[in-house]
Amino acid sequence: MKRIILLFTVMVLLGVASIFAQDPTAPYVSEVRGDTLVVLDEVGYGDVNSLTLCINADTVDYPEGRVYLLVKNGYYSQIGAPTTNTNHKAVIMGEMEENIKTSNSEDFLPIVIGCVVGGTGYVGGLTSGHDLLIKNINRNAANETKQLGWTAFGCNNGKKLVVENCLIEHNQWVLLNSPTDARVTFKDNYMVNFVGYQCRRNGGVVDFFSPQDSFLVENNTIINAQGSLFKFREGHHVTRSTYNHNTFVNCVGYSFMNIGNTNQISITNNIFVNCNVQAYSVALQTADKGEVDLEDLPMGFVNVIADSAAEANGYNFYVDRNLIYWHDTFDDYIAKLNEEEVNGQTDWRSQMITMNSRSQTMFDDDDTYPFLTEGIWFKDKLPNFAETASLFTTQLPKLKNYVLICVDTAEASNLVDWREVFTGNDDFIYSDWPIPVDLSYDDADLLYAAMGGYPLGDLGWFPTQKAAWEAQKAGEYDRIDKTLGDGVVSIKEKSNKLDGFELAQNYPNPFNPTTHITYNLPKAAQVTLKVYDILGKEVATLVNKHQAANTYTVDFDASRLATGTYIYKLEAGDFTMTKKMMLLK
Repeated sequence: MKRIILLFTVMVLLGVASIFAQDPTAPYVSEVRGDTLVVLDEVGYGDVNSLTLCINADTVDYPEGRVYLLVKNGYYSQIGAPTTNTNHKAVIMGEMEENIKTSNSEDFLPIVIGCVVGGTGYVGGLTSGHDLLIKNINRNAANETKQLGWTAFGCNNGKKLVVENCLIEHNQWVLLNSPTDARVTFKDNYMVNFVGYQCRRNGGVVDFFSPQDSFLVENNTIINAQGSLFKFREGHHVTRSTYNHNTFVNCVGYSFMNIGNTNQISITNNIFVNCNVQAYSVALQTADKGEVDLEDLPMGFVNVIADSAAEANGYNFYVDRNLIYWHDTFDDYIAKLNEEEVNGQTDWRSQMITMNSRSQTMFDDDDTYPFLTEGIWFKDKLPNFAETASLFTTQLPKLKNYVLICVDTAEASNLVDWREVFTGNDDFIYSDWPIPVDLSYDDADLLYAAMGGYPLGDLGWFPTQKAAWEAQKAGEYDRIDKTLGDGVVSIKEKSNKLDGFELAQNYPNPFNPTTHITYNLPKAAQVTLKVYDILGKEVATLVNKHQAANTYTVDFDASRLATGTYIYKLEAGDFTMTKKMMLLK
């Protein structure tokens, strides 16, 4: 009998061993759903590092499109830099798929924290072996002892990395050290407290240290950052870089650190509030070598220079429909730096500018630089945000103090975290949740000011408008690309830019009984805007006058009209365009 029991036990153990031999991820997984592994968190696994161990162990029968699903309210410590399979696409995602900016869910995004190895940090973070999508998580490049990881994400050369709908906090340097020829997208994220290392330049999103295929930043909100958010370095060409519909608040370093010769960039439909605040002096030419203008000028949001590298890259740069605003708390800080002769200098200059004088001269010279295109700037207006917590009250003196001291080359301070919810012992790991701000706004002139008549800035704060925007965004990007120009062009090539006239789809549509119609005039023209019924009978004249170059929004009240389809037609000089709209009563 004992032999039978022993034989049965051995068979069971062999069977279990066989299962684990066939599926090395089993110790780290609570459930398998087709190609999806539900990864145990620290509580379920009973130890740390389950996500890294699961990814590293996942080498048997690896499917095309593996999904690592992280549980709601889960806590995942990450030691090392796990790299997904190099032959197949992968997804790392949380279960909660709501728009994180408007969610009030009691469920929290799974937290993936980055542990520091040996006290020196790590490079890479969650890294793509092949194409990788990371979404619906709270990524914090830090650990419980308040040490910062060097980066949060990594991408393999020539592959695609998408980071979507994530709450991202902390880094020591940037979120991503760019690989070679990768395609990287950050979209729909909420990023906060990029306070970085004790260096005024650290605490950003990406640093380009190699040639890059493409970089897309779309519908993100970034709050409280000290360093350069996007760093374009000399000699590392980015084929295409797109920044569209983002909101930046209290990001005091360079929004775009571009020494001048990186082109093929478009910056459109964004909001910048209290950004580019750090001052500039000739003293920083040495201290910040490689991250300052080549001709000792301050940088704005746009920086170009006429050199051989810029010419080889094509002098392509398109900036349009961006709002910039600085609070008056920063009005006197340049004078203070000069009075105190910081670094022995009295030549401190503001970088709260759209672009420096050299760049502006080049943008104004359409004959020589046909693809340097400057559109509309919305200036000196703070949107009437629905909820800003302490961003523009108690936080402003902290920002000002930082920008006054950080430019001293002997200073080793960083910007302090901004906190509203978690303010105790857990404030370094647990991000504020629900997100404590609401950056939607009700300014009539801004709600329709972006291309196509959409709100400026991150559309994640406007879910209805974002859904409509998503349906037409391919056409919007096509217009942006055509305005930017295709490929490398001779500096003597004449402009073939779009004429810039635009008639947007009305919003809302369908409507009852009122809607808004937005159009853009790149130059002054005699304008008529009329509405017709489906049979071609004119039912309303909304505009009939000469107008200056600008973007206009007109309200149409159809309360006297019957339900049905109507056509609205814009005529501006030689330009004519019609669109349909639906009235539903």
